Amino acid sequence: MQKRLFTLLTLVLVLGLFSFSGDQKMNKFKCLIQMTNYPGEGAYLVVSVVNEKNEYLETIKVFGTESKWYADLKNWFPFYEKNKAVIDGRTGATLSGGERSIFTFSVNAAYFNGKNKLRFESSVEDQKYHINDLLLPLNKKSLVGKHEGTGYVRYIQVGAY
Repeated sequence: MQKRLFTLLTLVLVLGLFSFSGDQKMNKFKCLIQMTNYPGEGAYLVVSVVNEKNEYLETIKVFGTESKWYADLKNWFPFYEKNKAVIDGRTGATLSGGERSIFTFSVNAAYFNGKNKLRFESSVEDQKYHINDLLLPLNKKSLVGKHEGTGYVRYIQVGAY
């Protein structure tokens, strides 16, 4: 009887810990991304949260599913190598010239501290790499709206979700 009670209490405690660890407040957004009309292969893009020192904190979205090409995203790749499991389920197809895509994403509210940024990084095979195709301060006022890219991304349009 005591063994069952102990097992039951342990189970309740463990389940309680899991429920508290998942209680991070998230800010949800919807994003339209429009690519420029460039020639060539589909672009590999990564959307990440970086801090004031441009160190990667989290990968939000990856466009491109073949990991052998991730090394072309030169700044992000070392972070990916250390955190492969963290991007599981956050990948999608590459985007070619002139294409657009709509995706939703969530950002931990703790990242909205006035120091962090949302970075769109892009690369196309045998073409130029853009570490800051878009780099936006991570706050709700500056994030929501239309933003022009500087490389393969023509613009993004972000709205609260």
